[in-house]
Amino acid sequence: MFFTKHPYITQQDKNGNTIQVTDILASLGNYEFYKDNQYSFQYSIREGDTPESVAKRVYDKQSYSWIIMLLNGMKSVYTDWPLSSIAFDSMIKNKYSGLSSLFLKLDSITNYDIKKGDTITITNNSNTQAEIVNWNASLSKLTIKLKKGSFNINNNISFLGQSAVLAKIGRVVQYEQDALHHFETSNNIYIDPLLGYLQGYINGVSNNVVTNYDYEVTLNDNKRLIYIPIPEIARRIEQQYSVIMAR
Repeated sequence: MFFTKHPYITQQDKNGNTIQVTDILASLGNYEFYKDNQYSFQYSIREGDTPESVAKRVYDKQSYSWIIMLLNGMKSVYTDWPLSSIAFDSMIKNKYSGLSSLFLKLDSITNYDIKKGDTITITNNSNTQAEIVNWNASLSKLTIKLKKGSFNINNNISFLGQSAVLAKIGRVVQYEQDALHHFETSNNIYIDPLLGYLQGYINGVSNNVVTNYDYEVTLNDNKRLIYIPIPEIARRIEQQYSVIMAR
């Protein structure tokens, strides 16, 4: 009954389908105030937890799950709540399956006008072809979907139907989830790839590498630490919200 006056927003469910959900943050007001440790406590979401199961454990009321989501700025359980191990594996498979990466030698690139959907081949050998899914110039990285054949280190590549060399391959990563996402220090500080790290990676060195898989794990784990209002505060939020929605 609390959400009938809220607008709707577009979100994606766990299968990637577009759905309309109630924007419960539209009247958030000053509820961030309740993240103070005298009003709430921190909780690390565990495998199998849901907003409903946590609310049931803390308040003995599953219906208070919306209060937990409200206080933590969560709009959708599909995007803002950490994925279970099974759901995480499924997400990785759906996002990265069938993709590979080609890292191009920095001094070999002759054309940076590379677009999604372009087809590349080994120069003068159309028996190997791949569709470009993404071009990341800052990492000299082509994410591809292989159509036929295979690419190898030191292959020259060209656009399909052209003989001009586009670049030379320096490193091939067969599974995109294992490819470089960025570099960072041991204490999680981002490293500029042009400080020699990218050149080293292309040549086979993997120092300070964070892969796509590592990155996704961190994103998911960063959602685990949340604030849970103590029961008295949860009841106060419910009462305040009832007043707001009755206006």
